[in-house]
Amino acid sequence: MTGPLVNGFQGSVNNQPAPGQAGDFYGVNPRCIALAGPGKYVAPVGGLIVGNFCWANPDTGEVSQSYEPGFQIAMLRRDQQAIIIDFLAPATYLMNAGFPLTLFVQGDFWGKFAGGATPGQKVFANPSDGSLIAADGVGNTAEFTGDAGFVGTGAIGSGFNIAITANVATITGIGAGQFLSAGDIVTSANIAGLAIGAQLTGPAGGNGTYTFVHADVAVEAATATSTVLNISAVTRGSLEVGNVVGGRTITAILAGTGGVGRYTLSGAAQNSASGARTANTTILNVSAVAVGPVVVGQAFSGADTGEIVSQIDGTPGGVGRYRIAVADSFASGALVQLSIATPWFVNSLAAAGELAKISTWS
Repeated sequence: MTGPLVNGFQGSVNNQPAPGQAGDFYGVNPRCIALAGPGKYVAPVGGLIVGNFCWANPDTGEVSQSYEPGFQIAMLRRDQQAIIIDFLAPATYLMNAGFPLTLFVQGDFWGKFAGGATPGQKVFANPSDGSLIAADGVGNTAEFTGDAGFVGTGAIGSGFNIAITANVATITGIGAGQFLSAGDIVTSANIAGLAIGAQLTGPAGGNGTYTFVHADVAVEAATATSTVLNISAVTRGSLEVGNVVGGRTITAILAGTGGVGRYTLSGAAQNSASGARTANTTILNVSAVAVGPVVVGQAFSGADTGEIVSQIDGTPGGVGRYRIAVADSFASGALVQLSIATPWFVNSLAAAGELAKISTWS
């Protein structure tokens, strides 16, 4: 059997014919459609994804692929009724706006499960797009613990004692959690804003010797302003380029991987003692999963609300980091993803991203 076309040409050859496509019929059990008046159901603006569930109002004819309370849930069958409108596209699963629909409320179909499926599980609908989810229970697709945002301790610039001999500055007494970077601007009673050069000795950014274009200053107190935020401790979360900390945007990560480390900030050089630093982020950290899987593309609620758009790392559908749609910050707490129950059950095994048989008759 030939595979999908690529720019109009055969793109691959399969060893076996595909058992079906999402939204195809399987079996010979009775099939029932959602009743409405002639021409009542048509695809809305933005279209509908074939093989996903949708919600229909027989009184108004309104159809939506996001959950609408009181509407009837139905399957949009694949009947080769979609029209390819993207230039050179080999296939489409999008029913374009205005096309008539036949919606099924009972029957046997092939369904695609992003998280996989096991025979006997109940089929739920993702309230965001009608995609299929297989799970045990009565509607809680996932129950998990998570937090978002960043909370930690950091400093900008530093305070210290400085002594200069032959254009070499000896730095002592750098404050806890502070870091001295090349390019930081030093000011004291006898120094009117000169830049620190390369570090010669000592732990990185700490007490030691640095090149410094100034001579003959006795030991005296000094401060340095900087555009570098030094994070010395993390309570929760991680930082990324684009996050806003104290009204200033992180433009680069100099050291670390989002936690303890150094970050370049937008704006002028400043001096700020070590203290609490917070930021809203689009990273949701899932630390425990009681009922899973956690579903990408689905909304969550509980300790806070939002929508998961992708998984960054960790166990698929389990503990790990996830990208959420809107930057947020909330402490660790219980979260749930509520899905919409359907009358369908899973009748065959499917790995993540594969097809399974679903039926309302078993």
